[in-house]
Amino acid sequence: MRRQFQGPSEAFDTLLVTEGASFVRGVEYDAFCQGASVIDFTKRYGPIWKERLGSLEIVNLAKPELVEILYRNDSKYPRRLDLKPWKVYRAYKNESLGVLTHEGEDWHRARRVVSKRVMPPKEVQAFTPAINETIADLVARLRDIRDQTGVVPQLTNEMYKWSMESIFRLLFESRIGCLQDPMPPESQGFINAVDRMFQSGQIMFLTSPEFFRKYKLKPWRDHEKAWDYIFNFARKAVDKRLAELADEEANPASNGIIEHLLASEKLSMKEIYSNACELLLAGVDTTSNSLAWALYELSRHPEAEERLFDEVDSVMKSADVSTATHKELSQMPFLKAIMKETLRLYPVVPANNRILDKDVIIGGYHIPKKTVIGSLQFVMGRDPSIFPEPNSFLPDRWLQKDEQAAAKSAAFASIPFGFGPRMCIGRRIAELELHLALVQISRNFKLQFRGKSAIKPAIRGLMVPGGLLKYLSFFC
Repeated sequence: MRRQFQGPSEAFDTLLVTEGASFVRGVEYDAFCQGASVIDFTKRYGPIWKERLGSLEIVNLAKPELVEILYRNDSKYPRRLDLKPWKVYRAYKNESLGVLTHEGEDWHRARRVVSKRVMPPKEVQAFTPAINETIADLVARLRDIRDQTGVVPQLTNEMYKWSMESIFRLLFESRIGCLQDPMPPESQGFINAVDRMFQSGQIMFLTSPEFFRKYKLKPWRDHEKAWDYIFNFARKAVDKRLAELADEEANPASNGIIEHLLASEKLSMKEIYSNACELLLAGVDTTSNSLAWALYELSRHPEAEERLFDEVDSVMKSADVSTATHKELSQMPFLKAIMKETLRLYPVVPANNRILDKDVIIGGYHIPKKTVIGSLQFVMGRDPSIFPEPNSFLPDRWLQKDEQAAAKSAAFASIPFGFGPRMCIGRRIAELELHLALVQISRNFKLQFRGKSAIKPAIRGLMVPGGLLKYLSFFC
């Protein structure tokens, strides 16, 4: 007899679908509350349970060994839950899909083209000077805009500006002034559009975006307007770079990502526009939020911040260099442990998922093919049976003397960038940006958290700081 799944009969309250609706009752955007509920469900029903979110039925996994079975049974062209609102917009506006939205052979073709420039370690290391350049500008800006108490107004937005400047530099080999004052309105408009796109898409991920589009409800109108801006912004940038490359004398050979896509001749122009959109999206949101969380935790743990400074200072002085490269980063294990611990506590994507093309047995349960299977990264990251003192910021847990024991405890328990052929395509760039940013910030500032209560995470499609981090001070 097949075992029957346990789980909440109704994980969340009834959906609100009205003219002004922009949230799901009971979910809203408080990730801590939502995460706590999912943790409670896992405690109640065990490490494998089923839930319904709107029209979706999901089997959730919250043990590393179960998650490993899921990924080991992945298909040749891994499939995950559709980004339905994104795809409905593309179809409605006759736009192409990109590496984040394609499926099957089309995904594989696009992935192969893009990954050749953003995945090989040597290719990524070549981006180091450009990344260090934008980080130096970020440090200068943070120093200039602090108030008398060292607080940086709207720190989260400053992180967004830096990450956008950085990814734009890597994509198009040009700067767009995000770290200047005043910031070009078109660039701030893009950041605002990304925020509006994620916010408006929340309810449509759980229901039917076609319904919202048909009746032109507010979430769809906001979503469409946001995507219009995103596509127009990316299209202008690609066309500008294409015109520059046509002037061969003025523009010698370079290593920009968009130039690589154009030179491959394996993607249509519509696909290049779409991939430019999606790479900008991934670059702006994920890196900025992860860096914000890392600075927040360091500001609350001065002993960890001091150790980071000592490690960075020692390596840099020994190498007699002013900016770090891959060689220096390889000698900074505590720095890397800080980022691993940050991503354990605050995974950018709190839950990954797969839709397998075959039946599978996981944890004694028969799961039919085409079932949505979730991997609860946030839950496993806060599980005391996997990570002792799970709610504490303890970078040393990643520096255990018994490396095999450390690897075993972390395997499939904390995989913030996913796993397998469909893992985050920008992982190596993101890690390089975060590591280099911590190097420069730790050498220039001493952080202090002046708030009275902890900042809770919030869900905005991704996990982001729920507050403005307005109590984080930067002292020279």
